Amino acid sequence: MYHIKEARGVLFAFKHAMIQEAAYSSLLKEERRELHARAASWLAQEAPIGESSHPAVLGYHYARAGYISEAVEAWLQAAFVGHGEARRVAARLQPQEPPVVTFR
Repeated sequence: MYHIKEARGVLFAFKHAMIQEAAYSSLLKEERRELHARAASWLAQEAPIGESSHPAVLGYHYARAGYISEAVEAWLQAAFVGHGEARRVAARLQPQEPPVVTFR
């Protein structure tokens, strides 16, 4: 397990996905729901769903905690954010002036 120091505190990350899965599967379902609820609560305190920088992650934790309506709201926000980002990228890729085509 890695300790990652950030300005907001210390984060923990698993070195390998299989270790993470083993730790996760060793928890009882109610413990998992509680941990996801705590993670969702922490993320929501950082920023409301409409202002969250990670609404899809928030939606994931809400869903795993059993808060389906909150999960749907967060996922809709993630879709909205993703759509806006896709439009900005597409606008940058579009040529500013249409190419001139001549026929002979």
